[in-house]
Amino acid sequence: MSWNHRIFNIKHRNNGEDYYEVREAYYRNGVVIGSGQLTVSGDSLEDIKWIAEKIIEATKLPVIIEDVEEEWSEDA
Repeated sequence: MSWNHRIFNIKHRNNGEDYYEVREAYYRNGVVIGSGQLTVSGDSLEDIKWIAEKIIEATKLPVIIEDVEEEWSEDA
């Protein structure tokens, strides 16, 4: 399994209107199988800078559209 930071558009939280959120996206064989809440914390300022850089990188990737709330499973 791999992961990265991604931007999600979660329209179901905003009456069908755009609503963006940065999350950790989890992949298996290149397919998103889940996501997790982003926590910006670390043991050093360098850790925080690394996360900030990854968030900036996420803005350059396609937005993941989530039209309906889904339950993600480790077994997916």
